[in-house]
Amino acid sequence: MLGVFEEIIESKTKMTTAKFHVAKRDNGNLLCSETAAELGLITLNIHNVNKDKPEVHTTTKVNTTAKVPNEFTPEAEATEFIQSLTNEYEDLFRGIGCLENFEHKLHIDPNVKSVAQPERRIPFHIREKVTHEMDKLTEQGIIEPYSGPTLWVSTLVVVPKPKNPEETRIFVDMRMPNTAIIRERHPMPTADELIHKLNGAKVFSKLDLRHGYHQILLAPESRYITTFRTHKGLHRYVRLNYGTSAASEVFQYAISQAIAGIDGVVNISDDILMFGKTQLDHDTALKTVFERLRQVGLTPNKSKCAYNKGTLEFFGMIFSADGVSPDPKKIEAIVNAPRPTNVSGVRSLLGVTNYCSKFIANYASITTPLRQLTKKNAKFQWLPVHENAWKTLTKALTSAPVMAYFDITKCTELIVDASPTGLNAILQQHTPGNEDHKVIAYASRALSPVEQRYSQTEREAVTIVWAMERFHIYTYGTEFVLYTDHKPLELICNNPKSKSPARIERWFLRLHIYRFRVQYSHGKDNPSDYMSRHPLNTSATHRQGELAE
Repeated sequence: MLGVFEEIIESKTKMTTAKFHVAKRDNGNLLCSETAAELGLITLNIHNVNKDKPEVHTTTKVNTTAKVPNEFTPEAEATEFIQSLTNEYEDLFRGIGCLENFEHKLHIDPNVKSVAQPERRIPFHIREKVTHEMDKLTEQGIIEPYSGPTLWVSTLVVVPKPKNPEETRIFVDMRMPNTAIIRERHPMPTADELIHKLNGAKVFSKLDLRHGYHQILLAPESRYITTFRTHKGLHRYVRLNYGTSAASEVFQYAISQAIAGIDGVVNISDDILMFGKTQLDHDTALKTVFERLRQVGLTPNKSKCAYNKGTLEFFGMIFSADGVSPDPKKIEAIVNAPRPTNVSGVRSLLGVTNYCSKFIANYASITTPLRQLTKKNAKFQWLPVHENAWKTLTKALTSAPVMAYFDITKCTELIVDASPTGLNAILQQHTPGNEDHKVIAYASRALSPVEQRYSQTEREAVTIVWAMERFHIYTYGTEFVLYTDHKPLELICNNPKSKSPARIERWFLRLHIYRFRVQYSHGKDNPSDYMSRHPLNTSATHRQGELAE
């Protein structure tokens, strides 16, 4: 025997530490059963234990071609790969990072008059806590003392931490400086774009960047506008601060550029989502993101990260291999909330439930009685019709279906219908040769007073134009079938030589960019017929107003 040493050994699926015995002669390599089991190369199945005899009858199955599994087990909260990865990148979770080679300059309008706000005195009994928080932020390089002249001075806002009232958070009231800060209009991802990217994903992980905005450095020439008063004198921000009107767009742009070029990754503000159709795709994306974050100097919050999930909450929705659904925590909060007692309460209820409207086919009809209470000069009186609407809405929310992901390889269909008071559209898809249709989204709105005076043919035509532009991100660039229960429109749309009214012809000029075929569907077979007769009472947009004109 020449010697013994310990080293990490790994298979394609697992990793362990093993003791190596080095022999003098070359007789090949031997792997003990214990290490082979730890590496997942063999499986020991105990069939029977005889208490009278010490023998244990076993069978051994040797797997010489172990592969990374392509399917994901939702119950697994952490794999050895995740544990190994977080150990390897342990330094990634220390402190508050700062994005390297990025310094943001705020664009400030010189024509806006500067404002030096009077000091807002901090109560004596919390000054020690505020001092402690300021010292911590100064040590972390987020704020700095300032003693020079300045035209802009804001006040400090102190808020107890929700989960620990003994500690405080400090913010700057940026309402006055925001009047001079010019926002940068970087594009923000929409829910539709996010859902499309996640089509087919089965495995998810999420990273939360620690104190997100504070990982972006402010240019020295921009810091003066963040100056604020405290009982310890003037201070200003060195990093991008919360409350700045341009912060969200700037931060989204900076992080999206930092992770650009990595497949299976998307970010919404300080949340970074990794996903994959297979375990290997997901693990590759996760490791690549870890390495990229280390390179650019960003740090996640370890306690808020989630790994290797079959379902994951992101952007207020739950994503899984089956599709997307509303967050049950939000639904629970809505259902357990008390009934509205005034108009403001009704508006608040409708506002918070509106994000679920794409999941509820008859959302418009359910909420119509409630919307009547929000009309101008309407007297607030909670009647049985409103109680029934409220109960029906909460019941519909708790049973909202899982919507399918939009898939560009599948056949797309748009079903439309119009009634004297409203219009509706349903976007759905199916696999060629398979009539199992999956709903992607619902949409409906009320007709304006001008539109309600249209003929039925004109209302149906308005519905077609509105629906295509409403679902433009899905319908543009592909062929699709549009179903309507108004027979004349099938002839008008499919025959280029048809003589349609001038108003309809003018509207349809806007549809030349789409590739579609109109097909007649009887009203009883049209699922959008009911919703159009009970529409969502939303106002028309500018483009929809042009249609009315």
